[in-house]
Amino acid sequence: MKWKTFPHWPALVVKGYPTKTKSKARARIIYFGDKPEHDPVTIKYAQRRKLARYVRGNEEYEKFMRAGRECGENAEYFLQSVQEAEAFITAKWNKELTGSALEMFKQICEKRPASMTPPAAWMEQSLSVRQLEPPTVSAFGFPLDPDLMDREKEEEEEEEEASDSEVSKSDSEEEEEENSVYSLEKVLQHFTKLKPTLIEIMSGATPSEYHTVYISGTAKQKQQLALCSKYGPCNKWTISKKMKLIRHLQKIAEESFNSSLFTYAGDVLLPEAMVRTISHFEGISEEEAQKRL
Repeated sequence: MKWKTFPHWPALVVKGYPTKTKSKARARIIYFGDKPEHDPVTIKYAQRRKLARYVRGNEEYEKFMRAGRECGENAEYFLQSVQEAEAFITAKWNKELTGSALEMFKQICEKRPASMTPPAAWMEQSLSVRQLEPPTVSAFGFPLDPDLMDREKEEEEEEEEASDSEVSKSDSEEEEEENSVYSLEKVLQHFTKLKPTLIEIMSGATPSEYHTVYISGTAKQKQQLALCSKYGPCNKWTISKKMKLIRHLQKIAEESFNSSLFTYAGDVLLPEAMVRTISHFEGISEEEAQKRL
């Protein structure tokens, strides 16, 4: 969620209030890194352009992370908040959190390190009373038509046209991918063949720099690990296809070690599997495949 001069900050939608009249709809959100006793912020429908989905690995996520790392004195706190958001996603996926979204947020806050304190600029005004100004730019800085909010019907038609265009584009990309050595089916098949190697990596029998950093690296090294490229030639795939790769690896971890940790599958198993897949498909060494990644 965008707020004033800060970059987009990881936040959680804790409740939605849909209405018959779309323009009157609203939602309540709370920022990761904020104090759990703060009231969530109310977001009006007209402010929806300030929201962006938090999906790791896509282009918007990379812009979001880049902006956060460059936000001066707030950069360290931003990265801490991202880590808290990641911990929330993992804990929720593993069903370690219970209750409403706000209750789950408070549970994750209980695990927050004592050193996680926001800079003065962040706390100068309580999140519970912040007034969010009407948007002048979209989620990642693109100018908005100032009359856009008053043209709901026209906007819906534009969204329908954009959706049709996206479908056509997806069909074209699907056909192109099927003719490529890097089709989803072929990559998943090779990941399955790599299962014994991945099990050795998880157990520590096969050395892995990714595994070492994930288990015992510094906070900075772990941040870099989360941000490094992991998809190589498959980087232009849709998010749903990328997620299928991670879910597939997550299943391997679950079957072998009774653990389905999402971040481990994405940060360790995915790059390890992709390097070996690139090496196999392109007939190059793993060192060259690592550079290709």
